[in-house]
Amino acid sequence: MRVGLRRLRTAISVFKELLQGPEAEPIKTELKWLTEQLGPARDFDVLLEKRVRPLRGAAPIPKQLGVLERDLEAKRAGALERAKAAVDSDRYRAIGLRTALWLVNGAWSSSQDPVTVSRRDRPAGEFAAEILAKRSKRILKKIADIEALDAYGRHKLRIAVKKLRYACEFFSGLFDGRRRTVQRNRLGRILKSLQDALGTLNDFEVHRRLAATVAHRRKRSREQSEKALAMGFITGQEQQQTTRYIAAVKETSARLTDLPKFWK
Repeated sequence: MRVGLRRLRTAISVFKELLQGPEAEPIKTELKWLTEQLGPARDFDVLLEKRVRPLRGAAPIPKQLGVLERDLEAKRAGALERAKAAVDSDRYRAIGLRTALWLVNGAWSSSQDPVTVSRRDRPAGEFAAEILAKRSKRILKKIADIEALDAYGRHKLRIAVKKLRYACEFFSGLFDGRRRTVQRNRLGRILKSLQDALGTLNDFEVHRRLAATVAHRRKRSREQSEKALAMGFITGQEQQQTTRYIAAVKETSARLTDLPKFWK
């Protein structure tokens, strides 16, 4: 569901010039709200399944990790209830209906404004080539300074990579032929690798922020100290791995620079 929302929001971003109008911003706001209701459950799930549970029996602090695991399971359950409540709400049903009606018959599709008409009548292949070239160039510029980017900068880069990857998939039918298909598939694999590496770095930052909430309590207890120790152990490991993932981004981006662009 989160991926579907990300793809829909990317499509709206890609076609933003065409979709301008009074209906667009409220719908974008509602789709962002829905995405945010699903995010915490995903974050706790990743932390549990990819970081805490793989350490069972291998870390020097098994007891503390067990205490942390139980606490995170409870937090994940609460986050899943939050997501379920959102999906069960009248607001969710209204979002689906409003978005569908807007896509099918929004003002953007029938406006007689000359600028809007010219945008609707533009050849799709020409538009796609321009969008893909701009987004690709922007990403290459940001990746060149990957080591200077802070966590937020890497987060924005990850979103840009994801949007380019989705856009390549959206427009794939406009650029057929065996050579272009091979080029597009190769680019897709490279973008996926970049997205995964940047996504891992972003998870590290999310875990660092979660560590502060796990460790901070007004009233200290033995259990609280054990959770804080286990969370510190995990985030310490992740901090050591940050340099390796940044290097992976640089290495992968070098392949991206020289890759033929299938839209040319």
